[in-house]
Amino acid sequence: MEKKTLCDLELNGKKALVRVDYNVPMDAGGNITDDTRITASLDTLRYLLEHGAAVILMAHLGRPKGEVNKKYSLEPVAAYCLICLLPLRMTALAKKQKKWQRL
Repeated sequence: MEKKTLCDLELNGKKALVRVDYNVPMDAGGNITDDTRITASLDTLRYLLEHGAAVILMAHLGRPKGEVNKKYSLEPVAAYCLICLLPLRMTALAKKQKKWQRL
């Protein structure tokens, strides 16, 4: 049995749960100092979005030992991903808007 890749799947209208390793270094202000792990995942995320999938990312940051600690918040990472993927989403929304205008 051959291994399937994303290219083999019908993604339109499906939900894609993606486990990502976003354990990225951040400075004291919560700014990402090395985005290598995030940028490594962007091609996959773009592919999924371009093919109509709803993408759900699953990640953790650090080891909080069972306690809530703002230091381990993924909020800065989520904001960074949004900025990276926003042009793609805007293009998709523009296409939908043109489609709605034709109706």
